[in-house]
Amino acid sequence: MKKVFMIICLIFIMTGCQNDAPDSVEKDDDIVNLEAYVDLGRQIRLLEKELSDLEDKFEDESLMNQSLLEKNEQLEERVNHLSEELTLLYNPYGYEEDLAILAYEVNDLKSIVVQLEADLDLAIDEGILEIEQEVYNVGTAKELLEAIGSNRKIILQEGSYNLSQVDYTSIDNPYLSAIEVFDGHEFVLKHVRNLDIVGSGNRDTTIMVEPRYAFIFTFENSRDIGFENMIIGHTLEKGSCVGGVLQFTDCQDVVIENSLLYGCGTYGLVMNGMKRLQFNNSVIEECSYGIMQIYNSSQIQFNNSIFRDNREFDMITLSLSRDISFEKCSFTNNYSDYTEFIGAYSVQDLSFIECTFEDNEAPAFITAGFEFKMVDTHFLGEQFKVMDLIYHD
Repeated sequence: MKKVFMIICLIFIMTGCQNDAPDSVEKDDDIVNLEAYVDLGRQIRLLEKELSDLEDKFEDESLMNQSLLEKNEQLEERVNHLSEELTLLYNPYGYEEDLAILAYEVNDLKSIVVQLEADLDLAIDEGILEIEQEVYNVGTAKELLEAIGSNRKIILQEGSYNLSQVDYTSIDNPYLSAIEVFDGHEFVLKHVRNLDIVGSGNRDTTIMVEPRYAFIFTFENSRDIGFENMIIGHTLEKGSCVGGVLQFTDCQDVVIENSLLYGCGTYGLVMNGMKRLQFNNSVIEECSYGIMQIYNSSQIQFNNSIFRDNREFDMITLSLSRDISFEKCSFTNNYSDYTEFIGAYSVQDLSFIECTFEDNEAPAFITAGFEFKMVDTHFLGEQFKVMDLIYHD
């Protein structure tokens, strides 16, 4: 770890001076542009951080048992090799041929870190390695944003947490970024693992934002994320929203338990590239475009949940997804003046088990052309003109 720390410091010193350096150095054509070197330095600093986080986990004997020791020794050899490779980046004024070699080394190092992360994920999935969560008790929106990270359990005191009232520029959190939307900022969380956000009481904790164009949270490339005992949505003001409530891109193993997602958000849930999500004993209500959108996802389960008072377009949009189930769920007073209640395109293994549809309205229930399963599911009253409708462009 000392060696890794020294390397980080050296790279930081070299790349930290870029504001004082010209965009390029007056030199022969063979000399490297400094900007290209600095970009490599940034990439290596990011790799060093990821590697340092992994190395800390592997070196913590309290997190390992005997079955992981052999695998850990192999990983340590690769960690040491990675540190040795980093020493090649110490000369910012190398020749073009050297820069090409360095770029190759950076790509190689990236693949090593990806493999290390995959080994860690496999160890966790197999039950060989169990990462303990550090508990954070927070009482303000700023404390919540600062606490977000991997291997953490955040317990929120009762009350409301308006994230838009926090000066996002004052938050120093490598997992969190704020992207600009039309009327404010949206918080994006990347590469987060093993995070639970738990509200106190029975839905006595609310997380909200003000911008109508923002999702409350967007997760990217994250896994093992949990929300429990939460109310999540936009501030209660007149007007419509363009952003939804929760969005997940290339994530896996998400659990939402005993929570309420509300509009005016466009959709309660939007997911693309999701693998394994459970939505248990929860509610999506009063969203302005529909209930949810699911793309390129699999193993999505909704259990004992309520979907009510949502409006406007397809209530559920499904595309290029499989193994999606609704069990003991109720759909009440949802309205669509679009084409169908459920728009489904290239979907496999869609099922409704012991569900109830009551006082909904749409031209058709579902897009025709594929098979889905219904078991003990009831439709109360006249809700749809036809049960299925072939979609036309």
